[in-house]
Amino acid sequence: MLFTKRRVEHKNRKAGATLCAEQNLDESKVATLLDNYLFTDIIPREDEVARTLTWTPRILERKTVLKRVYDKVCSVIDTFINGMRGF
Repeated sequence: MLFTKRRVEHKNRKAGATLCAEQNLDESKVATLLDNYLFTDIIPREDEVARTLTWTPRILERKTVLKRVYDKVCSVIDTFINGMRGF
């Protein structure tokens, strides 16, 4: 049981690190978001996800960038946290 729990936690961290590398996000802030979700079971808001960006998108692309990043974060939550809670 302990081995499986560690394996799931490792996959969660790896998924978060991959997301951060692909979308240029601050890894510590994303880890905090994911930990807060695990504690409260409340999906982070778009503005919380926006604060994890390490760069500032131009005004015309801000809406699409934030939507894309928010969808990716929600996808990681659904796949690697909600999907692996059965273990």
